Amino acid sequence: MPSAVSAQPPFAAFVLLARFLFPANHQAFWAVLSARLVSGSYNYLLNRHLVFAKAGQHTVLKYIGLAVIQAGLAAALTEMLVTAFSASLNLETVLKVLVDLVLFVFSYQVQKRWIFNGN
Repeated sequence: MPSAVSAQPPFAAFVLLARFLFPANHQAFWAVLSARLVSGSYNYLLNRHLVFAKAGQHTVLKYIGLAVIQAGLAAALTEMLVTAFSASLNLETVLKVLVDLVLFVFSYQVQKRWIFNGN
C-alpha cells in the first residue's frame, strides 16, 4: 500500500509537467526529472517512517544518491523508449509507467539492503 501511495505524486507531476510545462522535444526527460525532484522528499519521509521503520544512519544522503541515479535512469530510459517508438503523449505515459515499475523493484531492493537496513 505505501508503495502505491508513494508512486502517485511523481506520476501526477509527470503527467502535469509533460502536458503543460514541457510540451516540446525531450519533454519526457525533463518532465520525469522534474517529477522525481518534486516527489523525492515525500517518498523519503514515507519510506523512512512507514515502510522501513528501522532506519540506519545517514539515510538522507544515501537516499539522495539513489534518487539522483533513479531519476537519471527514469528520465533517460523513458526518453529513449519514447524516441524509439515515436510515442504520442498517451504512449509516453504508458512507457513511463513501465520504466517506473522496473525501477521500483531496483529501488526497493537498494533501500531494503543498503539505505534503511538499520546499520
